[in-house]
Amino acid sequence: MKAVVREHIQRLDVSLGGGIVSEKIRVDTIDNPMLVIGLGGTGIDAPLRLKYQVNRRFKAPEDPFTKKKREKPDNIEFLAFETNEHDRGKRYKGIGLDPMTEFVLLANAEIGDVLQNRSILEPYIKEWLSPELTITDGINGASGVRQAGRSLMFTKIVQVVQTIERKIKSLTVGTNKKLMVFLLTGLSGGTGAGRFLDIAYIVRGIMERDFGSAGVDKVSTLGYLFTPDVNLANKSLTEHSREYIKKNGYAALKELDYWMNVDERGERFRQQYANILTVNSPMPPFNLAHLISATNLEGKLLENAYDYCMNVTAENITNFMASEQKQSGEEFAIHDYISNIRTNINQMPKAYAANYQYNILGASSAVLADRRDDDLSRLQGVPADGADVQGGAFAGGCREAGA
Repeated sequence: MKAVVREHIQRLDVSLGGGIVSEKIRVDTIDNPMLVIGLGGTGIDAPLRLKYQVNRRFKAPEDPFTKKKREKPDNIEFLAFETNEHDRGKRYKGIGLDPMTEFVLLANAEIGDVLQNRSILEPYIKEWLSPELTITDGINGASGVRQAGRSLMFTKIVQVVQTIERKIKSLTVGTNKKLMVFLLTGLSGGTGAGRFLDIAYIVRGIMERDFGSAGVDKVSTLGYLFTPDVNLANKSLTEHSREYIKKNGYAALKELDYWMNVDERGERFRQQYANILTVNSPMPPFNLAHLISATNLEGKLLENAYDYCMNVTAENITNFMASEQKQSGEEFAIHDYISNIRTNINQMPKAYAANYQYNILGASSAVLADRRDDDLSRLQGVPADGADVQGGAFAGGCREAGA
């Protein structure tokens, strides 16, 4: 008996992705169409955790042919871009990405030849491509080189844009609700760190092309960006890997910081993507950017740091996706927080000459309801009508960035 009780208590540990889940307490999602995009290895691990949470927490339609519950609600789509072909079959607790509709492999065995004959490259690629860049293996990832990751994407940019277009159209047909895009990526490798800005702006470009000036208001993009310490928590890394993780992270964070404050300088992000899309946007890449760190306030790595960060992120997004029925007297709701974030940033005391555009994630407490209540359990900040009992995650304040 004690072993059973201990097992149930351990399920509350957010680092284990836990929670007490029952078919009887599945909840609905919000009405918005939602697209989850993952980039690179870290950016696939996190969406897999999220898809697992979505699969077990939300009401899902029945497949008309098999009569079984589908993996997810119809208003949620997943999409991952990766350069390492070995990540195609990744799974988390039995949940994987559909290799045909949810996974796009951007490996290119001929990238070495392309870079040797740069005269065939279009000007919109050569204008940012380093003359020193060489790639000997375009199959097993970007080898920790950001420009390699971006170059591999541009060799298949038509496929990239068309795949995102199809996902957006499938989600937005027949609804006027705002499209919610969750972009999950590491900032330390070559694939995610080399592409995250492009993918965010491709989404904006598609919406602005299809809806004109109204496209800005028809999409909200939330970035979930894993800082270098998340990957550095892996003790088996070589010293070489640790060095490029730090350098990539620094460069990617500087780029993020620059473009998150683009409106203050009156600049625009301009980039041509083959002949299929041209982006000329005055907007920052994300409406809200979360920096996910594996280091606590004392400067020490969290225990089980990588899994903890993956699961806290999945929990935060799942809470956002859940349809809230806030009870009288309840003060906190994640959608209230998100809608008021800009006001919070503007009103907070700014003790330093720094940018205040980012949020951090953390685990909230779980509250067990009285047995006499109709609900089995209640999670702070999540719908009271049947949310799981588990360590929750929410955007918990602004982080200073930039000196």
